[in-house]
Amino acid sequence: MSFSRDQNLENKGCPECGSTLECIRQGGSLVHRCHSASCGWGAVTSYLPPILRDGGRYILRVPATCDLSPSQWIVLNRKFTGSIVELRRLVAEAGLRVVEGSALEIWNESGSLRKASIPMEIEPPYPFDFDRPEMAFGPPDGPVDGPS
Repeated sequence: MSFSRDQNLENKGCPECGSTLECIRQGGSLVHRCHSASCGWGAVTSYLPPILRDGGRYILRVPATCDLSPSQWIVLNRKFTGSIVELRRLVAEAGLRVVEGSALEIWNESGSLRKASIPMEIEPPYPFDFDRPEMAFGPPDGPVDGPS
């Protein structure tokens, strides 16, 4: 998993005393600091989560082959201004294009569909696993472990 640490800093050690550096995530920042108690060296860089670094464009759609329950049709209808009858026709004919957007927009727009268990397809293949948000948004605040 990649967390965009500055591997050059870690591989070289502290520029002041040569001790090991640690990397800590604090919100939108990565803090690199020296482990040595006698050294006060540190550096702060921006942290941009993987989902925001992804420059791809994705299309989220409901496939034509899906069979939805009445409650699922209601959830889907909330995203559109047409009637449920019109939505049924669109889905039956060719599937329904819900949104085209960035990786973050797809993540956000898919939330209500996932919650309602509405089948969906994303093209091109979506690189983030909805069941593992740390893949998209990075590690929680605290020490960043593992290879960068």
